[in-house]
Amino acid sequence: MPGVTLKHPNESFESLMRRFKKAVEKSEILKVLRDYEAYEKPSETKKRKKAAAVKRWRRQQYEMSLPAHKREQLQEEGEKSNRSQRSQRPSR
Repeated sequence: MPGVTLKHPNESFESLMRRFKKAVEKSEILKVLRDYEAYEKPSETKKRKKAAAVKRWRRQQYEMSLPAHKREQLQEEGEKSNRSQRSQRPSR
């Protein structure tokens, strides 16, 4: 289970919650819970897929706005994180 600690003593609760939410999203706990639900309405499926598509599009637009050498760095970092995430995924 993801956890967060205070980076500094004066860190606000809102920033701590924001980091926790990102950690939960990154660990895919909610995705696993959704997979175990009995039924997902078609509107929920469309909404989830649309949000993922928008996220991919925004990421692509951001990367295309960067200089070429920064893009290459991001791709290398992404490949490294993809390899580590594959090894950490729980098997079903």
